Amino acid sequence: MKKILFLAITMSLALCAMAQNQQGYVKTKGRLNNDGKVVPGKYLNGVVIQVKGYSPVITDSQGRFSIPVDGGTFMIQSVKKQGYDLIDKDALQQVYHYSSNPLVIIMESDQQLKDDRLAIERKIRRTMQRQLQAQEDEIEALMEQNRITKDEYQKKLEQLYAEQENREKLISNMAERYLQTDYDQMDEFNLRINDCILNGKLVEADSLLQSKGDIRDRLKALEESQELLKRQAIDLAIDCKNRGQISEIEGNINEALTFYNKAMSLFQFVLEMNMTEIQQLEEKIKELQAKQ
Repeated sequence: MKKILFLAITMSLALCAMAQNQQGYVKTKGRLNNDGKVVPGKYLNGVVIQVKGYSPVITDSQGRFSIPVDGGTFMIQSVKKQGYDLIDKDALQQVYHYSSNPLVIIMESDQQLKDDRLAIERKIRRTMQRQLQAQEDEIEALMEQNRITKDEYQKKLEQLYAEQENREKLISNMAERYLQTDYDQMDEFNLRINDCILNGKLVEADSLLQSKGDIRDRLKALEESQELLKRQAIDLAIDCKNRGQISEIEGNINEALTFYNKAMSLFQFVLEMNMTEIQQLEEKIKELQAKQ
């Protein structure tokens, strides 16, 4: 009887694991109206989502879908709805991990994207024209007030027009970046970027986007900083341990315990890891090594 019960429980757990689904929904972008208030996006029904290795799933009237997850990961091959386009093309080039949080996919109608692209480019250009006029007027004023020489006047204008040419090259890229914005899910970093775009500060917006840098450079910098932090934590842990031993010899038990606890916390900090992620990576590495 116990064996039967054990097998039943085991099979139930296995079935639950197999039946694990990633929940999510598809919507249009949240956008800003003329008053600067956020207009929430709308849920999209009838969107066909193709997950690698599974039959397509279709969103319901509330834009909801449920994706089968095998082994905790999945990859989306396509997201389609007639007359609509996927905003984040990178969504089709990454491996997703199962999460209890819903997966949000953003689409927009082809016509709306065209309208948005024209509107944002027009807004950026008009803002840049006003800025250019104001800067030209400022340089003209300096010349009229004899605060700069003729040569300085010409150099300032040449520099201004060169900067304007660089900004002009960024218009298309920054407009495209703005088109990907979903104001329903806006964090502080992207809000700052969008503010720069809307105010014609394209170079600053581009610098913010580039600030993250290449992922290999970021990994190298992180590894170096982590190694330094690890060495410092270990050194401090050893110092705390030694100070605890001295306090213990001196008979100051409370102080000894304080230093020992500090040392233990530091050692735990160095060794603290996300074991679930590590196990998943170990399994993936073994799987890939077996294919070599």
